[in-house]
Amino acid sequence: MKKTYFLIPLFLLSISFLSCKKSDCFISVTITADIGFINHFTANVSDGIEPYTYHWSNGEDSKDFITTMDSVPYTLTVTDASGCTATSFYDPFGECDDTVTDGDGNVYEVVSINGKCWMASNLKKSTGAPVDSLGWVSQGIAKLPAWCFPQNDMEHNAAHGKLYNWYAVEDGHLCPDHWHIPTAAEWHDLIVFLGGDQVAGGAMKELGSEFWDDPNTGATNSSRFSASGGGDRSNQGLFESFRKAGIYWSSTEVDANAASYIILFNTAASALAGNQNKAHGYSCRCVHD
Repeated sequence: MKKTYFLIPLFLLSISFLSCKKSDCFISVTITADIGFINHFTANVSDGIEPYTYHWSNGEDSKDFITTMDSVPYTLTVTDASGCTATSFYDPFGECDDTVTDGDGNVYEVVSINGKCWMASNLKKSTGAPVDSLGWVSQGIAKLPAWCFPQNDMEHNAAHGKLYNWYAVEDGHLCPDHWHIPTAAEWHDLIVFLGGDQVAGGAMKELGSEFWDDPNTGATNSSRFSASGGGDRSNQGLFESFRKAGIYWSSTEVDANAASYIILFNTAASALAGNQNKAHGYSCRCVHD
């Protein structure tokens, strides 16, 4: 079976991601990792305008560096003379199967980010029948699981998956065996690895108008997380922010009525954390245990 991001001693590993800061430029970057007793990491840049500046997540600012540290993930951002940027990631832990299948038979691509295996599309698992507006409100009041299609339209299921209240998350039957809804700490670690809360959303967002309304600021999907703007359903049953926001539950409870989430926007590159009433409907992702 094909694996994503694998590491073998004394092996040359090249990982490629594309990222453009502006619409009128193109630049590509790969990282070559020569892993042995001494580890040598090299940036390979093409299609940009020299000179380049390099920023590695460990503070290095040259094209390549040598280290004796083992099993350390790195992020590299390269900027060319015109201001175009590209980002690449090296992940020594990333041995993930290509796909995972949920209890309904839905198949999801899997991507390795910062040593964890993540679903690369929004969850589509059903937990009973979809809930209408009145049912949505009553399920929330009763603190019972509920799900629906974004905009109440099953045509959006392929691109955006389903929206779930937090009681469906708490119920524990959404993710496949050995997978779980990420905790707030796991979302935080993902965002930090992708550059911090002001830029990580860009690295996570899918490209294309099917997934986000314009301008889809900063979107590169360089992490291959492929986040989409499924919007939300309020605790009153109203649909909001479709293709303008992608909001993802965590499994972390804040108090009896609220839980934590992260949110991405079509108008910003940020990925921000917050808390919300558990009766709201948000998208979900699963991460491997």
